[in-house]
Amino acid sequence: MNKFSLLFLQNITPLHIGCGQDVGIVDLPIIRERITGYPYIPGSGFRGCLRNYFKNTGDEEQVKALFGPDPGAEEGSANEYAGCLAIHDAHILLFPVRCSDHVFVWITCPHVLHQFNRIINTFTPEPEYLAQIPLIPLKETEFFAPLNFSPEMLYLEEYKFTAASLKINESEDETEQEKKTEWFNNQKSGFKSWLGKIEEKQGLDISQKTVLVSDRAFYQFVNYATIIMEHNTLTTTKTVKQGALFSVESVPPETLFYSIIGTTKARYEQRQDMDAETAMASFYDTLFMDSESIKALQIGGDEGTGLGVTRLTRIL
Repeated sequence: MNKFSLLFLQNITPLHIGCGQDVGIVDLPIIRERITGYPYIPGSGFRGCLRNYFKNTGDEEQVKALFGPDPGAEEGSANEYAGCLAIHDAHILLFPVRCSDHVFVWITCPHVLHQFNRIINTFTPEPEYLAQIPLIPLKETEFFAPLNFSPEMLYLEEYKFTAASLKINESEDETEQEKKTEWFNNQKSGFKSWLGKIEEKQGLDISQKTVLVSDRAFYQFVNYATIIMEHNTLTTTKTVKQGALFSVESVPPETLFYSIIGTTKARYEQRQDMDAETAMASFYDTLFMDSESIKALQIGGDEGTGLGVTRLTRIL
């Protein structure tokens, strides 16, 4: 029987997980989902970071059981069996954007919430982690915010957004409008329910600073509001070496991703006693050995310049 859990990943510093060179204006862009264009963290890269961490903290038998044989082992031995730990791609959930009324706010969109809800209900035993998301026909320059978020108008980056009406059409009665308001502001179910779970673990004021924008607006921000850093190489005379200038794209700090962690019964011969539940407990006990549920881990490239410091938080 498989076991699944939910892990949140919050960037503390800019995150660069590259996809190699591209034909665009950025020399080293970040990797994005092929269909949506959203940034994501590949499960393979995340798994590699976790394996490296466990090699330095866990015992060798545990690493083999969870992650499988060492990929650098002798030919043939690396394919003897598979590890019992599955690390899924980390999808984006909240993206930070500069705001006129706050230093920044997190934004999300209906498509991202539907995807989050679908994945959670598929893999975890938590029923209806997000209440059914109502039809919200947001225009590209409109936003929804919690009731305690007072502005009727926001500037996100240089773009103006106005508060949207909850009314879909003139014939819609007040009951339907109340359902949407309830979904968005209810602390026990709906939009704020999972924001509250994150706040409880991380101590962030996410539910007070998260706004809902249209799918199109979200796409624009995650594509064009990332960090672009220029790099170069200096000669011994401290001048720029010819042809050495290049640009690197990164996801900004405070971006929030989520990933599903799965376990099965161990296939490693020496740990046949490890079932899915034991494997999950072993994984988290080692990962969070010096804290209850939060761990900082470096993910992606440019570790030497401080990029990729990410805080992991288990929610389910």
